[in-house]
Amino acid sequence: MAEIYSVHNWDVHYENSESRKVKTCRYVCTPNKHDGRGYGRMMAHPESERLFAAWNAIIQVASKMPSRGILKDQDGPLTPQDMAFKTRLKAETFQIAFSFFSDQSMGWMDKSSEISQSPEISGDAGKNPLGREGKGMEGKPPIPPKSKEAENFQTFAEPIKRIFSFNPTSVSDERKLWDWCQDFAAKGTTAEEVETMAKRAAVLWDGKPFTAKGILNNWDSLKNAKPPKQKTMQGALN
Repeated sequence: MAEIYSVHNWDVHYENSESRKVKTCRYVCTPNKHDGRGYGRMMAHPESERLFAAWNAIIQVASKMPSRGILKDQDGPLTPQDMAFKTRLKAETFQIAFSFFSDQSMGWMDKSSEISQSPEISGDAGKNPLGREGKGMEGKPPIPPKSKEAENFQTFAEPIKRIFSFNPTSVSDERKLWDWCQDFAAKGTTAEEVETMAKRAAVLWDGKPFTAKGILNNWDSLKNAKPPKQKTMQGALN
């Protein structure tokens, strides 16, 4: 079976609140960080300029796939030749890029002969990303489990935005929201309990502004504090 390449942690780095709402993307969010180790390794490579061009092409093509982030369409996994046809870059460039970005020292791409997890964002929800090749023993496509991180995000993202009046407007904000969702999940709490702690903080902290990070940093003390008398939260959450 042909190898399937996918972008590692696609939903974390290349989606935002707006792109998750649409079925077909006509743009793609991409980080503008240039001081990371991965970027440094790429630019130190003898073929750095080709790799940089290939990576941007990979991201753009991946954003248009039926299961975003996975280089596989209705005809099967995309090969370097397929990528060359789509982008007009050379197939050799993608051969170098696939090998480089899927290496463990980089980890920007995942390589497998079958997808073990469902994509976080799909332009064609409900379809098995493996197509007919992914049928199980009874002839039915298996339903892969969602990643735990994606489930955490689905559970906490909207409540956090509502409770803390947080409206992400940048990739940095989206990353912050993602981290808060994971941190609240790690505490074994629920969205309802997060709201209870926020109400408690609004009273205990005399209406001073705070964010989800403030609740996380003071979680134990808020949880152990005596429940305060009801008081309006107006103006306390920013």
